[in-house]
Amino acid sequence: MMDEWDGNPKRRTTDSGYPWWLNAIYKVGVPSAIAIFLVWFMTTQVRDNLNSIKENLMLHSEVNIKSLQANEFHNDKLFKLLQRICANSAKTNTERVECFR
Repeated sequence: MMDEWDGNPKRRTTDSGYPWWLNAIYKVGVPSAIAIFLVWFMTTQVRDNLNSIKENLMLHSEVNIKSLQANEFHNDKLFKLLQRICANSAKTNTERVECFR
């Protein structure tokens, strides 16, 4: 069984007159053809979706890191303010020292 090729991939047929893909399904079987299609689908379509998810995750991580840095900065400022309040409200030097431990 020899393939006839006229240069147009849409017109490629075999000696039986059926398209090449139909003969391929006939040779490997329907379950194998479905498995081959699913492997092709997973390697092309899902990979693109995974790349998109990865890019979104990277952007989210950058925003999260900036948010954590801002939180750390504000927590430090708040801690210093609480130390000042403690020191100002302390009645003795011993209490003032305890504020900065």
